[in-house]
Amino acid sequence: MSNRTKPTSKRSVTVALTQMPCSPDPEQNLARQLQLIEQAAGRGAQIICTPELFKSHYFCQTEDHRFFDLAAPIGHSSATAGSTRTMV
Repeated sequence: MSNRTKPTSKRSVTVALTQMPCSPDPEQNLARQLQLIEQAAGRGAQIICTPELFKSHYFCQTEDHRFFDLAAPIGHSSATAGSTRTMV
Protein backbone atom coordinates (compact mmCIF):
# COMPACT_ATOMS: atom_id res chain seq x y z
CA MET A 1 0.00 0.00 0.00
CA SER A 2 1.33 3.43 -0.95
CA ASN A 3 1.59 6.40 1.43
CA ARG A 4 0.97 8.80 -1.43
CA THR A 5 -2.28 10.68 -1.44
CA LYS A 6 -4.10 11.56 -4.61
CA PRO A 7 -4.95 15.22 -5.14
CA THR A 8 -8.66 15.80 -4.73
CA SER A 9 -8.78 18.83 -7.00
CA LYS A 10 -6.56 20.78 -9.33
CA ARG A 11 -5.65 24.31 -8.35
CA SER A 12 -4.73 26.92 -10.91
CA VAL A 13 -2.65 30.00 -10.34
CA THR A 14 -2.88 33.07 -12.55
CA VAL A 15 0.45 34.75 -13.30
CA ALA A 16 0.86 38.17 -14.94
CA LEU A 17 3.99 39.67 -16.47
CA THR A 18 4.05 43.45 -16.81
CA GLN A 19 5.91 45.27 -19.54
CA MET A 20 6.22 48.99 -20.27
CA PRO A 21 8.55 51.55 -21.79
CA CYS A 22 10.48 53.36 -19.06
CA SER A 23 11.02 57.09 -18.89
CA PRO A 24 13.93 58.89 -17.21
CA ASP A 25 11.56 59.77 -14.30
CA PRO A 26 11.63 57.04 -11.59
CA GLU A 27 8.44 58.22 -9.88
CA GLN A 28 6.53 58.25 -13.18
CA ASN A 29 7.77 54.72 -13.88
CA LEU A 30 6.69 53.54 -10.42
CA ALA A 31 3.23 55.09 -10.86
CA ARG A 32 2.81 53.38 -14.24
CA GLN A 33 3.98 50.03 -12.86
CA LEU A 34 1.50 50.31 -9.98
CA GLN A 35 -1.28 50.88 -12.53
CA LEU A 36 -0.24 47.76 -14.42
CA ILE A 37 -0.09 45.76 -11.19
CA GLU A 38 -3.60 46.89 -10.23
CA GLN A 39 -4.89 45.97 -13.70
CA ALA A 40 -3.32 42.54 -13.48
CA ALA A 41 -4.69 41.95 -9.98
CA GLY A 42 -8.10 43.12 -11.14
CA ARG A 43 -7.97 40.49 -13.87
CA GLY A 44 -7.26 37.78 -11.33
CA ALA A 45 -3.47 37.61 -11.22
CA GLN A 46 -2.18 36.03 -8.04
CA ILE A 47 1.50 36.37 -8.92
CA ILE A 48 2.66 39.52 -10.71
CA CYS A 49 6.17 39.81 -12.14
CA THR A 50 7.54 43.24 -12.97
CA PRO A 51 10.54 44.01 -15.18
CA GLU A 52 13.78 44.32 -13.28
CA LEU A 53 14.99 47.91 -12.93
CA PHE A 54 11.64 49.32 -14.08
CA LYS A 55 12.17 52.63 -12.29
CA SER A 56 14.77 53.79 -14.83
CA HIS A 57 16.12 53.10 -18.28
CA TYR A 58 17.96 49.81 -18.46
CA PHE A 59 21.58 50.79 -17.85
CA CYS A 60 23.38 47.49 -17.36
CA GLN A 61 25.06 47.18 -20.73
CA THR A 62 28.18 48.84 -19.28
CA GLU A 63 29.32 49.36 -15.71
CA ASP A 64 28.96 53.02 -14.85
CA HIS A 65 29.28 53.86 -11.15
CA ARG A 66 27.02 56.89 -11.55
CA PHE A 67 24.08 54.48 -11.76
CA PHE A 68 24.83 52.84 -8.42
CA ASP A 69 22.88 55.66 -6.74
CA LEU A 70 19.70 54.34 -8.41
CA ALA A 71 19.78 51.24 -6.19
CA ALA A 72 17.11 51.27 -3.48
CA PRO A 73 17.91 49.85 -0.06
CA ILE A 74 16.12 46.73 1.17
CA GLY A 75 12.75 47.73 2.55
CA HIS A 76 12.51 50.77 0.25
CA SER A 77 9.04 52.01 -0.64
CA SER A 78 9.34 50.55 -4.17
CA ALA A 79 8.83 47.11 -2.69
CA THR A 80 5.78 48.12 -0.67
CA ALA A 81 4.24 50.90 -2.79
CA GLY A 82 0.55 50.39 -3.26
CA SER A 83 0.54 47.15 -1.29
CA THR A 84 -2.96 46.92 0.10
CA ARG A 85 -3.43 43.28 -0.80
CA THR A 86 -2.51 40.36 1.40
CA MET A 87 0.55 38.54 0.19
CA VAL A 88 0.49 34.77 0.57
